[in-house]
Amino acid sequence: MAVDVSSPRRRHRSLLDALFGEAWELERRRRRRYLLLALFACTVAAAVALMINGGGSASAGRGLVAALPAGASPSVQTARQELIEHFGVFRRPQTSADRDRQLLPEFPISGRLAPFGNPRLDSRLMRVVSIPQLDTQVGFLPTTWTPSRQSSARSEGLDVVMRIGTAAHYQQVGSWPIPTSVGTLLAHGLSLSSDPIAGNKFESLLVVPDGVAKVTLRPIRLIYPPAPISAASFGTATATVADNVAELRLAIPTAINQHAHANFRGLPAIAEDTWYGASGQVVRQTTTRIDLLIRVHDG
Repeated sequence: MAVDVSSPRRRHRSLLDALFGEAWELERRRRRRYLLLALFACTVAAAVALMINGGGSASAGRGLVAALPAGASPSVQTARQELIEHFGVFRRPQTSADRDRQLLPEFPISGRLAPFGNPRLDSRLMRVVSIPQLDTQVGFLPTTWTPSRQSSARSEGLDVVMRIGTAAHYQQVGSWPIPTSVGTLLAHGLSLSSDPIAGNKFESLLVVPDGVAKVTLRPIRLIYPPAPISAASFGTATATVADNVAELRLAIPTAINQHAHANFRGLPAIAEDTWYGASGQVVRQTTTRIDLLIRVHDG
C-alpha cells in the first residue's frame, strides 16, 4: 500500500557426522572440496552465460547486467534474473542518476524490519525513469526479503517510488516496506498513486513487464469505502507504456458522509486492466490492487 513520505524528508551445520559417527574434521574437509568444486562450476557457468548473452549487441540485453549481491542465495539469484529478463529498464547500464539517494525509502532502524521480512535494497540494480512532461521520477528499487515467516529463504522483488514536482516542492510516495514478487508483477503489475494533482485528478502509475505498449484501467470494486460511492465514478484511464511504466490519471469523485470531516480520503480498490501489445493485440486482461482518492463532504 502506498505510504506518503513527503514530510519529513525521508549450515546450519551438517549432521552427517552425528548420523554416521564421522569426525567433524573429516566432514569439514569434505565440504571444503565440494565448495571449491561448486565455486568452479559457478565460475564456468557465469562465463558461458556472458559469452552467450553478453555479445555486445542491442538485442543481447538479457545477459547478466549487474553483479549479484555478495552471498546471494539461489532463490534470490533466480528472482533477480527474472526481473532482468522481463523488465527492460534493468537491462540498461546503471548511471549516477539511477543512484539518487533522495528516492530511497526512509526505513526504520534495522531491528524493526523483521515483521516485513527484513528487506534489503539491491542497490546495484536500482534504476530511475524520468517523465519530464509530468515532472515525475519513478524509482525502481529491487529489494530482497524473506516472503514467508515459516522459512528463512530470501527472494527478490520490487519496490517502487514516485516523486512528482520540483526540488523545491514535490510529493513522494512509495510501495515499501514489503516488495512485490516477480510472479505478481508479471500477472498483475504494480500500482502506485499520488495525492491530488491538477484539481480533481490524481496520478497513478502502473509498472508492467516487457511487451506491454498500452494499458487501459478502470476500478471495479471498492474496499470499505467511507461513504456510498460507485466504482464507475472514477472513470477509465488509458496510457501508453515507456520504460515499463504507464502513467494514468483518474478522477477524484465526491461522496457524502454526514459523520465524517470534509477532506480527501485514500481508498483501496481493485481495478480491471487490459494490457495491449505494440500491434494493438490484447496480451493480458487482469486485475490490479490500486489506491484511489475520494473527496468526502459532510453534507
